[in-house]
Amino acid sequence: MPRSSFRLRAWLALLLLCAAGAAAWPLVSGAGDLRLLAGLVFAGLLALAAWAGSIALARPVEELAEHARAVVRSQVRSGGEIAEIERALELATEQARLETERAANTRLHTASLLSGMAEGVVAVDLQERVLFMNRSAANLLGLDAELPEGARLWESLRFPALERALRGSIDGIPQEPLDAPSPQPDGRTLSISVHAVRSQHGFQGAVALLLDVTAVRKVEQMRIDFVANVSHELRTPLAAVLGALETVADAQTDAATTTRFLEIAQRNASRLQAIVSDLLELSSIESQASRMPLEPMGIGSPLRSAAAALAGAAESKGVALVVEPVPADLPPISGNHGRLERVFTNLIENAIKYTQKGGHVRARARLAGRALEVEIEDDGIGIPAAHLPRVFERFYRVDRSRSREMGGTGLGLAIVKHVVRAHGGNVEVESEEGRGALFRVRLPVLAGEAAARRSAG
Repeated sequence: MPRSSFRLRAWLALLLLCAAGAAAWPLVSGAGDLRLLAGLVFAGLLALAAWAGSIALARPVEELAEHARAVVRSQVRSGGEIAEIERALELATEQARLETERAANTRLHTASLLSGMAEGVVAVDLQERVLFMNRSAANLLGLDAELPEGARLWESLRFPALERALRGSIDGIPQEPLDAPSPQPDGRTLSISVHAVRSQHGFQGAVALLLDVTAVRKVEQMRIDFVANVSHELRTPLAAVLGALETVADAQTDAATTTRFLEIAQRNASRLQAIVSDLLELSSIESQASRMPLEPMGIGSPLRSAAAALAGAAESKGVALVVEPVPADLPPISGNHGRLERVFTNLIENAIKYTQKGGHVRARARLAGRALEVEIEDDGIGIPAAHLPRVFERFYRVDRSRSREMGGTGLGLAIVKHVVRAHGGNVEVESEEGRGALFRVRLPVLAGEAAARRSAG
């Protein structure tokens, strides 16, 4: 007999027994031994009767339960409605599980891609609460860390340009990409591109793409300035040449006037030639960049060659040009002799030009850590502090009129900068107005030589 049926019968028997005992108790309470025995016999008969009654009451319930189980078994065996429902539930459960896993994997993959982007990404909902922000966006906006989901962007950041673009996009107004100063006082320029997120229910929010375009905009401005400067630099001598030729072409000019204007034409033609030559050289240096042919060499050779070529110019102006002896134990560098000679020629020539008669120009080389330093120093007119950051720009002149009188093209220091960078080094200037200038060129020594010197030391 099943355990459940036994329990059912036991409970019914117990209930009937309790009921019979409660009815017989007044008959035996307070009686003697004979009556007590009769009462016990009577109670036993009542218990048998209760058990028999429990069987009679439990049998219909058991038959009903067995019938229900048979129905379920027959439905499952015959592929009935219950089996179909069961299979449908199992299929729906499995599909829901797969969809949940797929959505979680997609979200994780998307978040990983966005987190690794160099561009900043910020997504907000209709209430401008943050849905997603990657690390790049936090860095560009000057935040210590990404804002968590649900945070309000404007409680942690004040960036009106981004706020207006996001709000306008959410309101359905198309937003054009724009540039805006960084919200931090770092001088950077950020490009902001905002697009609305749409669904079948309308706008759901907006996504902003942030990019640091400081260097790009600087290069663009340099190109604009370069074209303008080239046009200006070429137009002036061309106009002088054309004017001189027109004057010479006039049959009424005398010989002295003709000679004078021919000299003007020749001088400006030479200036044009120098500008074009420097432009071509600068273009060649930039195009070669890391492909510039280099070979192991000592720094003393190009430095002495440049100084020897300018010794006559220094003497004729009354300027003492001194090249200090180059230490024999200086390690070699990986360099291009012709390009480095041009670097030192430009620096020494500038020093001579802007040093008064009786002044001094000194050149020296020394080892400084893992680099060789070559310094060109003069005690000439110097450079005002406001001009120091721009002296290596193309066509930039501290004193334009004086530079033209001295025959400068405005490209000499730009050539210096690009050649030194192509060698993996850098150049800097220190100067005070009226107290001369010092240009310092740093060039890396060969890796093996540097290691050998460190181990020897």
